[in-house]
Amino acid sequence: MDLEYTKTKIEWIHNGKKIERNIEGIDYAYSIKDYVCVKTYDNNQFEYYYMDLEGNNICKYDESGNLTISTESGEYKEKFGKIHGVNLIDTQIYVMTNGEDIWIYDREAICIGKIEPPEGFRYYYFGSGEGLEAVCQANPELADQYGRVDYRFQYNFENSKWKKICFAY
Repeated sequence: MDLEYTKTKIEWIHNGKKIERNIEGIDYAYSIKDYVCVKTYDNNQFEYYYMDLEGNNICKYDESGNLTISTESGEYKEKFGKIHGVNLIDTQIYVMTNGEDIWIYDREAICIGKIEPPEGFRYYYFGSGEGLEAVCQANPELADQYGRVDYRFQYNFENSKWKKICFAY
């Protein structure tokens, strides 16, 4: 999908309809899967906005660890120490915090679970593969002979375990 944006506005076409949103301080925007992400810079910090293809807010977070989930009944706010990223899969919102947890919320802002990183690893960032994928950093004592500690993992929802895929470069 083609997105056009300026510092104050983003627009795209969805189902033949022009969608337009005014957001201050747009630094970068992209579409992935079935949502749009907008990165802004304002008041000396980055904020990340997630919207569905109709232009409706799903959630946003900032560098200070503030998460806001938009629901039909209003906005739900949560404060984390640090948010490493957000990933949207189907109707669930995955929030990677402090390298230690991925919190799972539904679209009504109800926390429905938590996923811990693989043994001996910390979350680094979400991967861009199919399903739930994360790049994790191993403890230094687990480095390979070349000193590499970053690995790509994919989550198996059937057995609730991470599967190591490959090194992350």
